[in-house]
Amino acid sequence: MERIVNLTPHSIDVYYQGEVVRTIQSDGLARCTSIDEELDQLAGLPIVHMDSEAVEGLPAEEPGTYYIVSSMTAQAAVKSGRSDLLVPTKLVRDLNNRVIGCEVFCKL
Repeated sequence: MERIVNLTPHSIDVYYQGEVVRTIQSDGLARCTSIDEELDQLAGLPIVHMDSEAVEGLPAEEPGTYYIVSSMTAQAAVKSGRSDLLVPTKLVRDLNNRVIGCEVFCKL
């Protein structure tokens, strides 16, 4: 049986046709640290190149288990060969444009 573990800091509501069909509670936190290198300034604002560094809090791969993580964390972890990561996609927003869930997950 396949298992999905949410490693974001909040629960995720999954929507289908405008209705919540599943809520996946947070079960820990996987994060990615980054290094910012200032490249330039534009109208007095710094422009940086951001490169991911280390991924923290991501368990070892386990057969049949997928981990929901942020896109930045997934992009960093995929560099080391991870294939068990899901990123919330087709985000659902409320009337104030705040993200309240997603419709699907992207597998990186």
